[in-house]
Amino acid sequence: MSSRSRRVGTVTAVVALGLGLTFGGGCAHNRMNPTPGVSSLGVSKEYSRNKFATMVNTNLRAARNDGARFWLLDRPSRLNPHPAPY
Repeated sequence: MSSRSRRVGTVTAVVALGLGLTFGGGCAHNRMNPTPGVSSLGVSKEYSRNKFATMVNTNLRAARNDGARFWLLDRPSRLNPHPAPY
């Protein structure tokens, strides 16, 4: 193995280690908990979990409705020879 390829391998390892430490540590606490005051006495963990579950449920229902509108499943077919209420 030549010294140039060894040097490139070393530089690559140092850069990968530096990126891993930068993105894996350091600011991870701030990223995972941008509002540390939310878990205070005024807002309980159960309230936060219920609010999150409600948000996920609302978003999934909205996505389902958007998909139905995209595929035109939210209204009856107009190709039907019999009248259909709309």
